[in-house]
Amino acid sequence: MQKFKTISRKLSNSLLQLANFTGVTISNTSSKSLPRDSSHVRYKKQRRISGSCKQIQFCLCFVEEEQKLPCGEPGLACRRTISEMTVETVGTVEEDLKTALHQLESDNDLLGVFRVIRSYAESSARRKSTFCDFRDTFPDVVSFPADIHGNLIQIMHPSGIGPVMTVVWNLFIKPEAVVVPKVHLEVQISKSVRDLDEDGILQSSAKHFQIILRRLGVGKAIKSLIMAVTSTDQ
Repeated sequence: MQKFKTISRKLSNSLLQLANFTGVTISNTSSKSLPRDSSHVRYKKQRRISGSCKQIQFCLCFVEEEQKLPCGEPGLACRRTISEMTVETVGTVEEDLKTALHQLESDNDLLGVFRVIRSYAESSARRKSTFCDFRDTFPDVVSFPADIHGNLIQIMHPSGIGPVMTVVWNLFIKPEAVVVPKVHLEVQISKSVRDLDEDGILQSSAKHFQIILRRLGVGKAIKSLIMAVTSTDQ
């Protein structure tokens, strides 16, 4: 069964208010009229909205319909709804964002789309900024297998000897459109290094990293790893 979302009386004003509220920039809007299904429909239009928030660009399409309401509903003469929503993003975005937007499409949730894009863009920008700081401060220690815009930072001693530590920094979208970091550590250890690690310190480092993560937060936890690696004699 098709879901509908009721929107406010003046769509243009609502979009501007929504953009201001969520921090999304609307760059272009367009519409075309569609055939009306019944005499109760005042108009039916297909809307197209292009916009962006930081590095994320998107195109949003939906059908807007205004219907006359039956007599007896006080204070209301008509109702506007949106349906058949689709959201397309420009460029490469992570699967979690695509999945969340697909669900919001199904719900025809215009506010939810704007909120998720804003929250995800801000979280992604913070991650990139943190990676850039580490790249500039520790250029011989860190690298980025998925580029500076990705979700991976690799840490290794400048000598090239020792374990390779990869921090995976994903962005998890909660149902209420809140984006939170989901971070874990992966450690690659050669056989020769594993043989020297008699107490299993390196093999348990991923578990210890989670403890540091909860205490210090993502940026400081990653920096503690980098400092530990750079201070180790190889």
